[in-house]
Amino acid sequence: QSRPPPPLPFLNMILWAGHQSGKGKYLVYSNMDIGVQPPFYIKMARQMQVMPDVPVSSIREEFEHVDATFDVESAIARRGTGLSHPGHDCWVFPREWVPRLILGFTLIGVSMVATDMMQALHAISGCRMSLLSPHLTFHFVEGDSVVKHPSNQRARNDKIFTGLYTAWNCAQFARNRRDVLATYPEYGQCWFSQQAEWNVYSYQCGATIEHLPHEFKLLWHNDSIKPGGAYIDCNLPSLCARCRGRDGSRRPPADLMAAVPCGFCRCAGDLGNPPYITPPVGGEVGALAGEETANVPRGGVQEASLDQTGAAVVGSGGVAVAQGGKAARALPRTGSGAVLLPRSDF
Repeated sequence: QSRPPPPLPFLNMILWAGHQSGKGKYLVYSNMDIGVQPPFYIKMARQMQVMPDVPVSSIREEFEHVDATFDVESAIARRGTGLSHPGHDCWVFPREWVPRLILGFTLIGVSMVATDMMQALHAISGCRMSLLSPHLTFHFVEGDSVVKHPSNQRARNDKIFTGLYTAWNCAQFARNRRDVLATYPEYGQCWFSQQAEWNVYSYQCGATIEHLPHEFKLLWHNDSIKPGGAYIDCNLPSLCARCRGRDGSRRPPADLMAAVPCGFCRCAGDLGNPPYITPPVGGEVGALAGEETANVPRGGVQEASLDQTGAAVVGSGGVAVAQGGKAARALPRTGSGAVLLPRSDF
């Protein structure tokens, strides 16, 4: 008898945790298995000062065949000698963008999550993205690197990740893509729009979608259902219908500790009227550090100065920095499984 698949956190909830808990102007999001080199924050600070409304994707280098003693000091000593990884797993962007990003309930650690993130950032930024690869981030493996051996990727050989989980992310991506194009029609001419289509083919979304119940297959086909007699067109149709009521007027606030993620529902009627994450009652839609958020143009921010108070760095349920192969210390988590790391932890 097979075990149920392990639960994974949602991307939009982890970003919301960083938005609510952070104090800086910019948010750094990375996968939990990514480490940063000493110049990382200096380089990122300079990049955001020069181009404050252009998100950054930092391309990592990968060290393979490491032994059990490999640690941060080892990565620093070997900087520039690793393999260049073609994927995306570390981003920097204005923190006030989080509730305006068109992201759904995409699962962390599964195929298509980076594609969804890149799509949302390209859409809000007007198809702009700085791709940096000066060996600022790293990843290490004891065996062969997936750079040389793509078949080693869990996403390509683990039945859970080539079936149910990937199907779920494919369905969420399809709904997000439709909403992105409805809100940002110019995104259809963006280079990443074509890249995303290739990713859909590469991860065999059309075949894996058969693993999902009928309701979520409709997300893939960009159709809608009428749960409970109420017409609803949301990223989680039946759940959002219950959250918002028959007429769609209820907007429960986002709560990371809630059993039902009502505040993260996005429906067709919301498009063009952000935020797409319902803020707490009495809370601000923008960043909590007092930045001006009124009349912010789509895909931009008004201030070019960099807030040096520190940004929230959020991982997907794990510690991003290790010493001697062990976590430096226990770190606080949110109800969604996110780990919040202040900048001083790097």
